Amino acid sequence: MGDSIRIGAVCMMMLTVLFFPAQFVTQLFSPGYDIFLYDISLLGVSSCQVWSIATSGGSDPVCSPLHLLFNIGIIMHGLLSIAGIWLTRHLWPTGGLASTALFLIAVGGVGAMMVGAFPLDDYMLIHVIGAVIAIAAPGVGFVLLAWVLRDLRPRLAFWTVLTGFVILLSGLGHALGGLPFGRGSMERLAVWPQTIWFVCVGITLYRKPGPLGRAVSGA
Repeated sequence: MGDSIRIGAVCMMMLTVLFFPAQFVTQLFSPGYDIFLYDISLLGVSSCQVWSIATSGGSDPVCSPLHLLFNIGIIMHGLLSIAGIWLTRHLWPTGGLASTALFLIAVGGVGAMMVGAFPLDDYMLIHVIGAVIAIAAPGVGFVLLAWVLRDLRPRLAFWTVLTGFVILLSGLGHALGGLPFGRGSMERLAVWPQTIWFVCVGITLYRKPGPLGRAVSGA
């Protein structure tokens, strides 16, 4: 396995090492934070106040003493996802649709970096734009990639399209105020599946490298 593929696979696998622990630790030290009702973005704010626009029914002030940890974690999430796609690009199918799909998935990493670099309380407009990009772009990208992979890697295609639709539908639910499970729950359903996808694909490529652009027995 080439060095670039090995590094790309490791970048994908490292997403859980950085993203989930940074998020969970920050939550533990954030008094009043409700993971079901509150946006993930509130873990990155430096000021303490009531955030009615980013909650579903929350009326308590939210503080995030470890906001820097969260923001650095999500910036690294974006960087690693972009690096993972870039360094493993030649393993994926060729063609315009595949390139567009992978580009959109990588653009989601740019959105994640914007979310971390521009916290909600200081740069609301840029932050919101980044959050929309981080959800919508990879959601569409996964659906397009699944279409490309449908005959080449049917099981991967099924998992990828499922991931895409979960992201898009959950993102829509979040945009509609958190329907039906609360803003925090719906945003996590829109964000976590793409991280899990990256990590599982990274593990697969690290353990069993090979082109994803051709049919493989048992794929």
